[in-house]
Amino acid sequence: MWKQNRPHIELESTPVERLLITLSISIYVLWIGWLVWTWPTLPAELPAHFGLEGEVNRWGSKWELVMLPGISGILGAFMLWLRNKPEWHNYPVNITEENAPFYYRLSRNLLVWITFVIVAGFAWISWDVVQIATGKSTLLSGWFMPLFLTGTFAPVVYFFYKMFRYQSATKS
Repeated sequence: MWKQNRPHIELESTPVERLLITLSISIYVLWIGWLVWTWPTLPAELPAHFGLEGEVNRWGSKWELVMLPGISGILGAFMLWLRNKPEWHNYPVNITEENAPFYYRLSRNLLVWITFVIVAGFAWISWDVVQIATGKSTLLSGWFMPLFLTGTFAPVVYFFYKMFRYQSATKS
């Protein structure tokens, strides 16, 4: 698919894209501010790993908490940059001048949604880690994994549904 000459089309951001980007950046900035604010009060050791039931099964240095915003910041920035290059994305269909706007928009929406889920999910983990470390909770929230997995995979399923539905409609 990389060797295919795909059209380059400038697309305006949709209201949903703008909302998800604004939420992702806002959550990230608030999260960093909150971490800086709470850092001096954190104990030296924080929960570093959780079992299937949400129980802490490894404690580590509070510096390990810095990895979460680091990873989500790098991934989020990369995905937001990549969303502006939809002709580089991988598609299981042939992209033409006629169908490019539809597929590009769909792929851009998928990237901003997953960016939002990663940033919000990692911020939630940080919050729970600090709550556990400060004795305000004993478990990672039971809602975390179902919501995180749904937030990650539902847009992918939706993407493929819309893509194949569009492909079927344009063939007939």
